Amino acid sequence: MVGWESQSQHLRTHDLFYSAVYGECDDGLIDIGFHVAGEFTEAENKKRDARCIPSFTLYDNDNLVFVDIFEPGDVTSETIERVSNYNRLDMESVEKYLKRCEFTEDHLTNEEIENYDHLFVLTKEQYSNHQAGDATQRSNLKQLEIEGCIATISPGGELKIEKGGLHCPPIDDALQQGVSVPEKTGKYVYITRNFYRESLAVGICEGIVMNENLTESDVKLNYSDVQSHFNRSIPFEMLEEVFEYLRSINACRVKRGDDAYTFNKYNLETVLSVRKYLASRPIDEELSDDDSRDPGQNRSLEEFSK
Repeated sequence: MVGWESQSQHLRTHDLFYSAVYGECDDGLIDIGFHVAGEFTEAENKKRDARCIPSFTLYDNDNLVFVDIFEPGDVTSETIERVSNYNRLDMESVEKYLKRCEFTEDHLTNEEIENYDHLFVLTKEQYSNHQAGDATQRSNLKQLEIEGCIATISPGGELKIEKGGLHCPPIDDALQQGVSVPEKTGKYVYITRNFYRESLAVGICEGIVMNENLTESDVKLNYSDVQSHFNRSIPFEMLEEVFEYLRSINACRVKRGDDAYTFNKYNLETVLSVRKYLASRPIDEELSDDDSRDPGQNRSLEEFSK
């Protein structure tokens, strides 16, 4: 089971990558013409039985780079097998993928491209641990180098290529030199390649509810609203558990028989503190205890801190 601390680190890595794109410190990838053209959009080559879900897709109208941000921890043989699928894509499958991407920039088109690449992004600490690790870690890192270009990123550091290169000179030059990123950045990503309940709870509170003015009006959300907001096929069972968790900690309320959960100004403190709740107590424990409590009996943040 992946805990909230690991999930939080993984979300931060995605946010740092976005800061490198937007150039929150110095010039970003957007300044050399590259934009994020897709998030967690599946690419596949059925002829070669290849299926990939890159974290992001960078695109400048001529060149496309699939970006795969690795989860914290060891690079395993399963990880290497997963990312080897990028090498079984071809120009035809990449151009089909591009046609499914939704562009927010008017000048981008989904016509023919000149080059496509893939880039694996690890945290700097993760990469260093494998370099100095045991025989299995070093061997897996060597195998990963064969599969594609590797870059690292760290808070207050830079997004920088460690091994390999990209076909497009402007982005290759920028990443070989390194693109600076801040120690702290904005929050851009809440749902990563794999779905996790804790991240989803934060996404609902910070990505949806906090973008509304709870002091003026209530926010009502059902399962479909969340799926639509994040444009992801989140399992309904997971959504049910997450909403019940948020109800349990008094972040929202639900009337019996209603399919929508209501967030209002009286829940604002809890909504703002959802990360503290998750750091104090896993969702599994809270839901387990909630089953033994009277309906409507909610917990305060003080209870979690005891």
